[in-house]
Amino acid sequence: MIAIIIAGGSGTRLWPLSTEGRPKQFLSIDATGRSLLQKTYDRIKDVVTQVYIVTSAPIADETRRQMPEIVDNIVVEPSRRGVANALYLGIRRLLRDGAKPGE
Repeated sequence: MIAIIIAGGSGTRLWPLSTEGRPKQFLSIDATGRSLLQKTYDRIKDVVTQVYIVTSAPIADETRRQMPEIVDNIVVEPSRRGVANALYLGIRRLLRDGAKPGE
């Protein structure tokens, strides 16, 4: 099984904790020190064969910094266009990488 994590965002959902430069997926909200993005990866990494993250260009560097273990599977949207388009980009990338339906 392959997972696609959609991790774009504009930082408005958990304002004032999250901001445009540091949206919610980069926040650590418990004592672990792990961000919400890292904790999402931690929860799924043992049950999938591959993980892709789709993120937006303004926060791509921070995504790469937080997720060095899968830096090659980070897909960067040139501009934010919503969840459906982000999912499309992720699927297009995993198919380009040779994933087969049903994996």
